[in-house]
Amino acid sequence: MKKLLFFAIALFIISTSSAQGGTTGPLTWNISNDTLYIGGNGVMPDYSYADYDYNPPPWHDYMSSIYVIVIGENVTNIGAYAFYYFHRLNCVIIHAKYAYMNGYSFSIAQKDVHLYIPCNTWQNYYGLYHELFIIIEPNPDPIPDMCMISVNNNHNEIILEKYSYMLYYNIYREEYQENNWVLVDTIDKGVNKWVDINSNANMRSYKYLITSVSSECGEGIKWNWHRTMHLTINAGPNNSWNLIWTPYFGIQYNTYNIYRSNSFNGEMTLISTLPSNNHSYSDFNAPSGYVYYVIEIIIDKECVVSKSGSSIKSNIATNDPNVYIADNDKIESIGVYPNPTSSIFNVNVGNNKDVDYTLFNNLGQIIKRDKFNEYAAIDISSLPDGVYYMKILNEVKKIVKIK
Repeated sequence: MKKLLFFAIALFIISTSSAQGGTTGPLTWNISNDTLYIGGNGVMPDYSYADYDYNPPPWHDYMSSIYVIVIGENVTNIGAYAFYYFHRLNCVIIHAKYAYMNGYSFSIAQKDVHLYIPCNTWQNYYGLYHELFIIIEPNPDPIPDMCMISVNNNHNEIILEKYSYMLYYNIYREEYQENNWVLVDTIDKGVNKWVDINSNANMRSYKYLITSVSSECGEGIKWNWHRTMHLTINAGPNNSWNLIWTPYFGIQYNTYNIYRSNSFNGEMTLISTLPSNNHSYSDFNAPSGYVYYVIEIIIDKECVVSKSGSSIKSNIATNDPNVYIADNDKIESIGVYPNPTSSIFNVNVGNNKDVDYTLFNNLGQIIKRDKFNEYAAIDISSLPDGVYYMKILNEVKKIVKIK
């Protein structure tokens, strides 16, 4: 009877408060997509599933949709049974330099869960012996994140989260098959915007993720990817147009704005607003002639660079056969040879002039910077054997140094 009363009260609380967030002791929690974030300062309470003391954590009702848990740097205690039987959980990311686990915090008995903690701090995590299915991994702190990916002149533009401050970032793009992440660039600290000039937003949707690089830990984990929108149109009856788009993934949002113009460089007019679970729309009031459409998402946070609000836009879809958004910035193929090499490798960039390049080691440390025209022979004979990366013309080339 007491348990039934508890469930009735819990359902009432859930129905009258925020469905995916709240407080627990001195801490706060919220769920975004498939990730549970826990922040604040202090000790997480203990929880229980015992019949005589039924006190589950406040995020218990969402356990089946949580794949990742992120715990802030000032959370000093992981409560008992806090994430008990979270059978879909893949990884836990803890920013604290030390924490006490009060017993069976992550007991799930379904599969291994990767626990990412700041480098060289595993000995500060007391109570890990209870966690039989935990695999400890090093992780640089903090973990970078993307604010959003929009479209700029038919290229994908990544905006990093405000106050992101890692030493270096690696940017990956999914290619060829699902979860095959290819390194496409390495960017320095202080850079909060990156344009993928090798992308074509009119062609397809893209997926990206970023990782951090530090001298102590090397490269961090790959997680929290974003997928761009891709808009297409087809003709309907009576001069109507049907819009279909790939939904954006990586952040929470509630609304799509649909814009239309009757000229490529003309002002876009808002013609409809749809809930985010809709991915198609039919425009029965389209003007005759050429039409141009864009889908927009407004997100409730600021990004570092100045934009007209935090606005994610799709590609421009049109019936105009004369419009081809050419990839004019795309460079000729970059040649790097021989690779592997024991001393000198050659770089050929076609007719490009004043080309800057940066050479990194596998820890992200800058080894060399220079510039050249069209062709260069770069001597790395004095460097230790191993893997190096060259950032050149918005691409990253892997160089292998051998004996």
